[in-house]
Amino acid sequence: MTGGGECLGHIKKHFGPATKVDLVDWSNAMCERAQNNINRNKYAGSEVICCNALNLPSPANNYDVVYSTFGLKTLTDEELVLLADEIMRVLKPGGRFCLLEFSIPANFILQLFFKFYVKRLVPIMGWLFLGNPDNYRMLWQYTVAFGNCGKVRKMFESCGFEVDSSPFFFGSATQIHGRKPFKK
Repeated sequence: MTGGGECLGHIKKHFGPATKVDLVDWSNAMCERAQNNINRNKYAGSEVICCNALNLPSPANNYDVVYSTFGLKTLTDEELVLLADEIMRVLKPGGRFCLLEFSIPANFILQLFFKFYVKRLVPIMGWLFLGNPDNYRMLWQYTVAFGNCGKVRKMFESCGFEVDSSPFFFGSATQIHGRKPFKK
C-alpha cells in the first residue's frame, strides 16, 4: 500500500536517512513508481517489495514501525481484519503502527467541501501533476463506502493492539495509531 512511495522522504527525514524502509504494494505500476522515487532521490536502505500487504514475505516480529496513508478505504472489512492480523504478526513487541485515511466529516457543511475536493479537485490535480486522473476517479466512491476509521480502530483493538485515533482537517482524515503490546 505504498503507492508511489510519496511518503518515503518524510519517513527518512523523521527517522533518519540511514533508516531501512521496505515499501510494499501489490501493483507493479506503483512498485515501479516507488523504485523510481528511490532512485531519483537516492534513498539508501529502501527496498520495494511487490506483494499483497495482507500476506507479507517478512518474518514475524521484523518491523519497528508500520505506516500507511490512504490505503485502508480500498479494503473490505474482511481484508481490514487480515491487515490487522498481519501488522500484529510483523511488528516487534512494542512496535508501532500509524494508518492515515480519509474520513467523512460529521459537519454537513464540511462534507460538501470535502466531497467537492475529493470527487472533483483531486482527479484534476492527478491529471495536472501526474498526468493520470483515472487513478483518482473512484476515490469518492471508496471514501463514501469506507465512511470513517471507527470500525478500523475496533478491529485493531480486538486484534490486541493498544490503539488511539486522532482526527485531522476538521474530521476529513483520521489517524489510527498504536502499538503492539510487549509480551508479558
